Order: sequence, then C-alpha cells, then structure tokens
Amino acid sequence: MKSFIVSVLFAFCATSVYPQIKNEHAKLGFVSHLVYLKINSELKIPSLMEEEAYKKDANIRESKDQAYNLLRIFTDQLIFQLMVDMKSKNSQRAFKLIDQSFKRAGNETGLKNNRTAYYNIISEIQKEFDTFIISDTKPGLSAELWTAIAEQITTVITSARDHREKKVAAISEILDKLRFRDISELAKKKDKDDDKK
Repeated sequence: MKSFIVSVLFAFCATSVYPQIKNEHAKLGFVSHLVYLKINSELKIPSLMEEEAYKKDANIRESKDQAYNLLRIFTDQLIFQLMVDMKSKNSQRAFKLIDQSFKRAGNETGLKNNRTAYYNIISEIQKEFDTFIISDTKPGLSAELWTAIAEQITTVITSARDHREKKVAAISEILDKLRFRDISELAKKKDKDDDKK
C-alpha cells in the first residue's frame, strides 16, 4: 500500500516536472488520469487570470472559459454515467475495464471495441484537455493540492473493502471528488490568495 502511494506521488511529481512525457501518468490507471486532468486544468485558470491577454481580451477569456467548461461538462458526464452504471448493476466491471485499459495502454484505446460510449467520451475529454492546456504550461503543485491528492489516494486504499456495494460506493465517491470545480470557485480562491498578499 505504501509503495502504491509513493508510486502515485512520484507520477504526479514527474508529470508536473516533465509535461512533455504525455500520458505516462495514465499508466497508473484511470483515477490517476482523472487526477492529472483535474489538477492541471484547475491550476491553469489562476495562471490564465494573471495573463494580460486574458484580462484585456474578452474573446480570449471567453474561449478559454468555454474550453474549461466543456472539459468540465464532459468529465462530469463520464463520472456520473460511470457511477450510475456501477450502482445500477452493483458491479465494478465498467470501472475495472476502463482502469485496465489505461494501465495497459496509458489511454482509452482498449475500450474502442468493448465500451464505445466510454471510449468516445474519454477521447472527447482528452481532445478538450489538449485544447485547453497549451504545451508550454508547467504547473507546480502546492502543499494544499498535495494534501488533497494524498487524501484521495488514502480514500481509495481504505475504502476498498469486502462488500461489493461498499466498493462501488467508494469508487463513486472518489470519482465524484475528481469532478472539476466551477470557474467562479477558482476565481474566488485566486481573489483570496491576492488578498493575503
């Protein structure tokens, strides 16, 4: 269990230091991929708000906000549908198939024949993420984000117990925590940070 936590933390460190190594984080699994998308996207908003072009040009601001919101909508759609599918069938099978696909290939390609709907939405999420995040972005992780990541990992490890219902509920809870925050929440956080300075 400790080696799992160390591996996940190392993967996050590696992806924030070496962003050009695309999708290496995904080989840890589906949850790792969602965490990577969530953290990088949410870190991008405050840095965008600091850019002069974003502040002055309404078209740029609208375009970036729209890209983030589309990414958020597609991610929520995937997470909610996966949670409903697992709860309705009281089975983790769909989650396991997606997770295994990411562990084998580092992406969603293993789902192309099996789970076409999941494949399509995950492909769309990746496309929107690539549109939203520009290649020269190198986000760093704050202590607050490291704590949040550690809490999510701890939740994964401690929640997965003997009963199927508990496992499904735990995975659903984790997936729910990986939903993107609204831009207004990120702007409030930035304003609070500015007030502290």
